[in-house]
Amino acid sequence: MSASCCQCVGRCSLLSDRTLLAISLSTLPRLSVGEMCHPFVRCRMRALFNKPKLRDSIARSDARPPSSLSHASIRLCFRYHILPPLSTFLCTGTRTSHLPNRALFVMSVRSSLADVNGCLQGLPNYVKTKAESLLGSDGQAADCGVIFAFASIRERWHTVWPVLFALLDNDRLPSYSMDHSSYSTEERIRLEISWAIVVEMAESNTLASVEEDIGSIWDRLWPWLAVFMQPTSFLGLRRPIDSRNIHSSVICLAVVARFIRHAQTHTRMSAGSNAVRLFVMTWVRCCDEPVRENRWSRLGLLAMYDLLRQFISTIPTHIHVIEEACGSSTRKIAFFCKQSFDATTRETDPIISDFAIVSVTCFWKAVDSALQSRNLRYQFVKQKVLGAAATALYTMVAQRDMCANREKSVGDILLFMLKISQHHWEFGAWTDAIASKAIDGTLLVMQRTESPTNLRITDMVFFGAIGRAIWRPALLRSIMTHRFNTALLLPTEALTTPEHRSLLNVFAGSLDRRLQHLREFPSKPNRRMCWTCGRFSSSGELKRCLTCKETYYCDTFCQRDHWPVHRLDCKTRKLSQKACHLDRETRRFLRHIMDEDFSTAFETLKDNIANALHIDPNINVVLLFDYRSPNFSVVFQTGEECARTGIFEDYDGEDITTRPRRLGNRIGIDVVKFAGQDKDYLSR
Repeated sequence: MSASCCQCVGRCSLLSDRTLLAISLSTLPRLSVGEMCHPFVRCRMRALFNKPKLRDSIARSDARPPSSLSHASIRLCFRYHILPPLSTFLCTGTRTSHLPNRALFVMSVRSSLADVNGCLQGLPNYVKTKAESLLGSDGQAADCGVIFAFASIRERWHTVWPVLFALLDNDRLPSYSMDHSSYSTEERIRLEISWAIVVEMAESNTLASVEEDIGSIWDRLWPWLAVFMQPTSFLGLRRPIDSRNIHSSVICLAVVARFIRHAQTHTRMSAGSNAVRLFVMTWVRCCDEPVRENRWSRLGLLAMYDLLRQFISTIPTHIHVIEEACGSSTRKIAFFCKQSFDATTRETDPIISDFAIVSVTCFWKAVDSALQSRNLRYQFVKQKVLGAAATALYTMVAQRDMCANREKSVGDILLFMLKISQHHWEFGAWTDAIASKAIDGTLLVMQRTESPTNLRITDMVFFGAIGRAIWRPALLRSIMTHRFNTALLLPTEALTTPEHRSLLNVFAGSLDRRLQHLREFPSKPNRRMCWTCGRFSSSGELKRCLTCKETYYCDTFCQRDHWPVHRLDCKTRKLSQKACHLDRETRRFLRHIMDEDFSTAFETLKDNIANALHIDPNINVVLLFDYRSPNFSVVFQTGEECARTGIFEDYDGEDITTRPRRLGNRIGIDVVKFAGQDKDYLSR
């Protein structure tokens, strides 16, 4: 098209606006620089594109925007204000897939700037150099995508939503497990675009002015950002993680957290799988070795805690997302928790530190409850997460005043730690709990409001959680090592009622007896007895039953003679041992304690048994050794009640055999049956 043709087109009044616009769109790519500068062309194009009815008509028609423009033409069109109205047509029209050139879009949306340098104002020099070099030559679609990703798009967000929705369609989302080398060019471009949006929104604080649209755009961005946060994505996009990446993602997520907190109608954003995945991915990034000490990483952790607290109730629903983000590794989950605690210790603001501690402990409490993983709890102990959390929580309780809700949360978490400890003592959990004063902190929280409920919880801690563990030799040695005594167990000022003091005194007395038993307990068994002939031996001459591993015999002849009796409870003994999960030393220590307790209470027991049989000679009377509690107890029940309680052994004359048992969740139950007429074995 010549300059004269342009002039004719601009002046012709016989052609309709729609026809003129169609001709202009089709001929625009072929215009020379001089022709595009013609005042009639510029004036007519601006007039055409500024008519709302015409734009809507073109959007509904089959007219196409120009398929390509030279970069020099784009520069010139932008400078003479031809393209800004064109961008309005492109962005508000329904045919966003007809976007001709990303470079055109990038430059057109920045209508307030005069040229490319202005468009790239405020960006790093390497970005400017890259963009200018691409604009100076005929680039491919990938080059235009890079320009789009790097160019600043801080203005006119309302006009870009349709284009962003088209570019970030979830149907085009790459697989989370896809290797970076498998990404297509278009997928890489879309990932770059999604990250560029986050960077610009974060650094320009754009979210403050577009809160009405954030619900829709962030639902589209979550999955793309989650893919981008994968380590493989950084390699695939040839962009290493740096402070700017961390800076942008942290600020953006912090703003989103603030928005979610103040806009309750959009809280659904924090509960989706994509949101959870992005939170955990960013958390992983903040814990990476190269950036762990970065100031933005610490701020990022605080932003994560804020968001984690908001979707804590949805963790069971999205636990698979957390496992996926952490590589299905319980070790990594524990590692992230440990790094988070380490980061909080560097915070000088006690309010921020307390908030972070409670948030992360609530998170791994919810994860533990959802996974019910023995390996996860093992990692919590191995990586010192349990001890670090308990120490931090105790410091909060002992040194600072907390509101009632915060104090309740801390108390619940400490009780949860005690629960983990009592079921996983073999991992050293109780050693960590004692050394880090988890018990001290729990009791201190519970005593601040002395009520019947707190008294019951205190009783549970003393004679439930602690009582189920303090008869284990390894734990008792740890108690002695850490000087675990009454003064350290609970501050005196926390006990102001006789009931609480009484509980503490009973527990302290029981603990002293256990420690005394441990001092008298031989490190090795001094002798064993053949269950057939009664011969004792302190050497390794006697052989034990391969099934139950509890009964000893001189040889196979003694074992064969005793088998008619032993076969009745051999398998039951084996099942009891398996249920207890007790090591050999612990089982020997229990026998030692039971011998001592039985010897001490023998006369009383004998009188009680005789009185019971005198009243009813046919009654089934049992002697119960219950080591779920630190207290020794004797219980008399009827035969039917006993059959529902545990395992029973025969009583013959004065020979009383006592052995620890645990059925189901019961720990250390041993019952000796005293029968009048009935000599049969009873089993559950």
